[in-house]
Amino acid sequence: MNGRHPDRQAARLQGDDGASLVEYVLLVSLIALLCIGGLRYFQSSVEESFDSSASAISEASP
Repeated sequence: MNGRHPDRQAARLQGDDGASLVEYVLLVSLIALLCIGGLRYFQSSVEESFDSSASAISEASP
């Protein structure tokens, strides 16, 4: 045996689950912030595209 107590090693491994959860929460938060930032950055061009599409559809209607 390597001299370590099995309970300590098991407790150390259980502590890694909490760190993984925090890392996943930080990752999801970062992705959400990037998505929101991207939507705000492209908001005007997307809005113009939808406006031109809506006007083209309304003009094509009989």
